[in-house]
Amino acid sequence: MRAGRPGLAAAGLLAAACACIPPAEDIAAACPAVRSAEAWINRMPSTTAREPALVVMVRVDSAEPWSLKSVGAPQPGDPLRLELTEGGHGHPGIASWRRTGRETPGSIEIFCGENLHHRITEITSAR
Repeated sequence: MRAGRPGLAAAGLLAAACACIPPAEDIAAACPAVRSAEAWINRMPSTTAREPALVVMVRVDSAEPWSLKSVGAPQPGDPLRLELTEGGHGHPGIASWRRTGRETPGSIEIFCGENLHHRITEITSAR
């Protein structure tokens, strides 16, 4: 029995894995247009949250559900960075995100793929 060539096998696996990742241009092209985006501080207490919550809602031009996920941990004064990704368990054409108990960011940047897709500069305070 002959020993295989582990380097060749590893190179083949790496090439196959790279073939599955679409180029950044394809990801950007797949990002739906943002129809509206808003952010607000919800100060109404609920049974699950007693602290104010930052809520972000984005309506996109798509019949599929999308989701927002936080990217990194912003430093004070930095914009909050969220990533718009396809899928999730929300309503078609809507992506939302919520967090409680932290400082309100000055702005919110929404990325799709590696590209800045939309920016929210006004965060309202709902009572």
